[in-house]
Amino acid sequence: MEGARGNLAKIILRFGSRRMANAVFGAMEPEAKAAPTGRSGVGISKAGNAVEISIRSRDFSSLRAAVNTYLRLASACQEAIEALEGLGEEGANPSRPLSGCSATRRRPPPGPGRRS
Repeated sequence: MEGARGNLAKIILRFGSRRMANAVFGAMEPEAKAAPTGRSGVGISKAGNAVEISIRSRDFSSLRAAVNTYLRLASACQEAIEALEGLGEEGANPSRPLSGCSATRRRPPPGPGRRS
């Protein structure tokens, strides 16, 4: 939000590795570029294993909403990446279904106008 005055929040998220910071930054950058409202503006940058999010808003309630949104997004990104990395560590075989999942496709029962 260019020229916006009012409230500013700067959030620095430090991750355990540059790889995680790069992944979270890559997931969050498109969201920051396409801010959903005109009430707040978001900038995002990366340095080493840290991601910095700057949120500027005209009013406090929109600042609070934007901070909550970006913190939740960062948390969800990190959890998803850690879950995927965990699959690789357990030796997950992409051609084998995860436990509890069925790889077989069930056919729907024959109905009117369907052939068996």
